[in-house]
Amino acid sequence: MPDSELIIRYGQLADAAILAYFGEQCFRARYGPENKSEDLEAYVYEAFSAEHVSAEFADPKAIFLLGHVGEDLVVYAKLLSHKPPEGVGGKKPVELERLYTAPTHIGEGFGSEMLDFAMEEARHQGFDMMWLDVWEHNDEAIRFYARHGFEECGTCTFTLGDDKQTNTVMCRRVD
Repeated sequence: MPDSELIIRYGQLADAAILAYFGEQCFRARYGPENKSEDLEAYVYEAFSAEHVSAEFADPKAIFLLGHVGEDLVVYAKLLSHKPPEGVGGKKPVELERLYTAPTHIGEGFGSEMLDFAMEEARHQGFDMMWLDVWEHNDEAIRFYARHGFEECGTCTFTLGDDKQTNTVMCRRVD
């Protein structure tokens, strides 16, 4: 359990710039060392531009959840309702598209706390299945999600720059 209290709130368009920066920093810290820099740069340039993140806020199927300790953003999640890949069950599934914890706060319980909150939000919104995809080489994340009841239910392709990677799809009933 974290030593400091995590305050979770819903994200707003005004949060786009900070989420773009935060997401890019988290992504670089986790995936930068294991990928070619040109592939990483191509991806973050697109996925974490303030314009791109602002456009994500315009999607009515997206829910952003931000977790702060004091004034510091330490974790965020994005839920997105859209067609899942093969293997994901449920009548009304939702994707946990992002769950990013600040690199300096990994292991402090904030990711678990945010995941619990996201699961409760999914339940409140009437979703019956939560799914996500995670890089097949990210063993730490796969173990994290397995500890939280997610099971492997397929694979999908993730494109990082010019590199086509395999991601593991994991799902869990919303209960």
